[in-house]
Amino acid sequence: MPEQRKYPPIDDPARYDRIVERGRSMRRRRQLGVGAGTGGSVAAVALAVVLITGGGGGADRSELVADGDAVDETTTTSTTTTTTTPPPPDELTVQVDATADRITVEVIDPELPVSDDAQQCVTVSLMGDTADSAEATGCDDIPAVDGVVTVDLPATGGVLIGCSAALEQPDPNASLDLDTELRATTFELTPPAGLAPGTYTVEVQVASGIGDGCHGTGDEAPVGEPLAPGATERSTSTTATIDIG
Repeated sequence: MPEQRKYPPIDDPARYDRIVERGRSMRRRRQLGVGAGTGGSVAAVALAVVLITGGGGGADRSELVADGDAVDETTTTSTTTTTTTPPPPDELTVQVDATADRITVEVIDPELPVSDDAQQCVTVSLMGDTADSAEATGCDDIPAVDGVVTVDLPATGGVLIGCSAALEQPDPNASLDLDTELRATTFELTPPAGLAPGTYTVEVQVASGIGDGCHGTGDEAPVGEPLAPGATERSTSTTATIDIG
């Protein structure tokens, strides 16, 4: 059985010196008559070349082979997870989550005027393909409180009158030079019992700032447009649908 020889690890530079040294030793032994004459000497040189170069020319270090050594390859997989937080809105936004059991409206205004007169209001209307309907207006007019405002949503028997939040008109001479702050209010409404089964359109109108609290009455500015004279109020609207069984 051939002698098993140990060599330094593949990544150790001394490994190649040891391999070359062994080849030279074998060549000297064959030159001294140990082996099969000239043929043995040539074989020793060939073996040294094979051990150094891997026999193929251009082979990388991981492909070098010598007796008594084993190479294990390990693959490492790294996974990086990045969590990003969406930036706050840069204009008045409204988000609606509507089901047959509850309608949730979130109003976010990044630039609500800092004033006791500032408020956020919603008008919610349900309109179906039947004679049934429902409508309500609710406001959060307490600047110090951001939270959930519960609004009753009564049935109106097919009659919709629109926003009813106007308590007073804004002062036409009021200054628009006010500090602003981020303010968010969540409104929750429950569709009334007894509505006829069917698909209902939920229309949500929003007004935020200093004004009459109603969308589309002329004193407020649509999203992305300058404020109207004498008012510091912006408005927007959106729709959703619900199925009532």
